Amino acid sequence: KRSIEAAGEAIVTFDASRRIDLANVAAARLFELPAGTLVGRPLDTLIDIGDADWDTALAPLTGDSPRQATLTASARRRNGESFAIEFTLGALDLVEQSWGGVAILRDLSPRIAAEQERELFERRIAESEKMLAIGRVVSGVAHELNNPLAVVLGQSEELVSGAIDDRTRTGLQLINEQAHRARHIVKDLLA
Repeated sequence: KRSIEAAGEAIVTFDASRRIDLANVAAARLFELPAGTLVGRPLDTLIDIGDADWDTALAPLTGDSPRQATLTASARRRNGESFAIEFTLGALDLVEQSWGGVAILRDLSPRIAAEQERELFERRIAESEKMLAIGRVVSGVAHELNNPLAVVLGQSEELVSGAIDDRTRTGLQLINEQAHRARHIVKDLLA
């Protein structure tokens, strides 16, 4: 009893009817209840194991060769707030009663929050890497386009200044304007 009460982990013991008969301060803190108020409460008023039933959950503890079982569930704090919980169950051989169990309880909220933060971070890293890859491709394409554009611009400006008819001059000026436009697009891509 003193070991359980001194433990930093939330620990409760319970009888065959699943009523808590001992709970340490860490368990009271976990459920945000005053110390000593957990004793006498049924486990299922604090822990919701979902579609499973308690008899099935406790079956590994009650057989001929009892073994531990670890379950995840939803638990409720005093204010009604629900939180994810993991608990390890073990059998207790009690002299004063036929059967009992012990549960070591862990709040999964910090672990879940850390996993969500890690997933968000990984998504951001993946997006950043994707943008970096796109940037490299665009940069490469832009540099490759600059060389032919320089030739088109240079040649079109040289040809426009020569002795040519008006129709050809208009066509060359259009080529030159569009080459300038393409060069601005390339600069925007690089930016």
